[in-house]
Amino acid sequence: MLAKQLERLRKQKNKTKKEIAEYLKLHETTYGKYELGNREPDSKTLCMLADYFEVTVDKLLGHSPFNDSQLENIRKNLSILRSEIDEVAARELGLDDTISLIEEIAYGDYSPSYDDLIEIANECGGTVEELLEPYKTEKPAPENGSGLDDGLISAIRAVPENKRAEAANYLRYLAEQSET
Repeated sequence: MLAKQLERLRKQKNKTKKEIAEYLKLHETTYGKYELGNREPDSKTLCMLADYFEVTVDKLLGHSPFNDSQLENIRKNLSILRSEIDEVAARELGLDDTISLIEEIAYGDYSPSYDDLIEIANECGGTVEELLEPYKTEKPAPENGSGLDDGLISAIRAVPENKRAEAANYLRYLAEQSET
């Protein structure tokens, strides 16, 4: 879990292994072994990594605040959400990192924090509560997978990045209203 988390956090910060190793005052191959899971950092290095990535040591180690039942609900709901995401539309909206996070959680490769669920909910236009709900039934996906045509995607691209999910939801709402 630590290895995947280190790699994910490093990529989020657009840093190289060499840059992280220099910060830690380690050889690049030593840090590389942390990301491969071939070596474990000592407690001092774990604290330095947590400070560098601005996360808790618990998050680095993959500890989740959710119980097994909640994790199962989250994974099932994210699996459904992932199947509903249209690849092209998601790329156009700049959701590549969010999709990767959804996949890692849904496939059990990563234990989410509340912040992770907030990020996913904000980007995908839902709520954390919806992600925690017991799995019910699969929601039917719109015909083209996203409910967005090229004109809507262009309109959403013009919206500031931190407001895109909200804009996408509003445009979907308008599209549904015009169909009725």
